[in-house]
Amino acid sequence: MKPNTAKRLLLFFTAIPILIIMVWFDPTPQLFVMNIFAICAGIGASMETGKLFGMRIHRWRTRFGAAILGAVPAFLGFLVILLGWDIMVFYAGIMITLTVVLTYVLSVFPEEDKKVSFYAKAGVALTLTIYPGAFIGHFILFTLLDHSKLIILLFFLTIFLNDSLAYVGGKLFGKYSNHPFPLSPKKTTIGLIFGLVTSVVFMGIGSVIFPQLFPLGPLSAMLLGLVTGALGVAGDLLESGFKRSAGVKDSGNLIPGRGGIMDSLDSAIFAAPIFFFAFLLFQS
Repeated sequence: MKPNTAKRLLLFFTAIPILIIMVWFDPTPQLFVMNIFAICAGIGASMETGKLFGMRIHRWRTRFGAAILGAVPAFLGFLVILLGWDIMVFYAGIMITLTVVLTYVLSVFPEEDKKVSFYAKAGVALTLTIYPGAFIGHFILFTLLDHSKLIILLFFLTIFLNDSLAYVGGKLFGKYSNHPFPLSPKKTTIGLIFGLVTSVVFMGIGSVIFPQLFPLGPLSAMLLGLVTGALGVAGDLLESGFKRSAGVKDSGNLIPGRGGIMDSLDSAIFAAPIFFFAFLLFQS
């Protein structure tokens, strides 16, 4: 077994029990442990993404700004669940943040280095507020749902199993398979099929074991599994595009065998909003 494969498998079998303990055994209705983790992940992911975008992250002001952009949406989500505010406060807060950020970029641009265009600075600042910031905020919004612990575990297990089985399937059977994604040349069609089938089957099994989560039946669960798996792949490809543009292999070096926060959570971050809205629909 190759060292990188062993590291990925070790991380998977370590991360899953930690996730289950962190979510299932948290006695607080607001799931403080996971949500504090989500806020910290938002900060770290925003700083990593800012660095990929060319921000001079070694400067304390830039580092602090990137951290704030990642923390604000997640913190807004935390306030919504802690204080019982309407969910629209979360989205209104993000719009206000975007307005403030763009106003700040407009006000400081004449004093900044003219080698970086206004479009680049405005684009980076606004993107970091939405991705990964607002997307990670949906990790926290899961807490608003009925049976939130089950839904959170179902979501992350679907994403992690999709990623892991796609990797294993590609390694075992994808030697002569097509490579459909130029952004990520190592991904194979066989691996993609393995991952998507895993997501569909796992969600279908989940609907049988926990029928209270899926009032529309197993078919809706399997469809959600397919969409979640596909969005997970899209999130991974998006991060690959950022890294290829930056000329780096990993977004960071925080996690052995995986790289940075975004290397491990890119799929989950991208899929989280749709998964959340799907359960809002189910529970309406």
